[in-house]
Amino acid sequence: MHWRRTPSHTNKPPGFVTSQSISPARGLRDRSMLLRWRKLPYTIDARYHAFRTDAGGVDLGRELNLDLIYKLNRDHEFKLRFADFDPDSSSQRQVPVKKLFLMYSYKV
Repeated sequence: MHWRRTPSHTNKPPGFVTSQSISPARGLRDRSMLLRWRKLPYTIDARYHAFRTDAGGVDLGRELNLDLIYKLNRDHEFKLRFADFDPDSSSQRQVPVKKLFLMYSYKV
């Protein structure tokens, strides 16, 4: 488990979908866990985040991120990414968010 403290001047959490929905004025704490499995050309990356405000410790929600990566060779990579943000039930300005991304990368 890993604790990360986001400085108050950035206010950008490390999750895939929470960066638009959480922005506390005085920074936030991210309690996260990472699991990674790799057997070339495949990688599975799973991350879990629990967000709290830095001041007062108010629960902001949780986020699950899953990546399935296929690296064809040095230059080509395909990534299927799923993100699920679940805000704290007492939050009235945040809504649950689920996103699915399909990405392709090419190194020039």
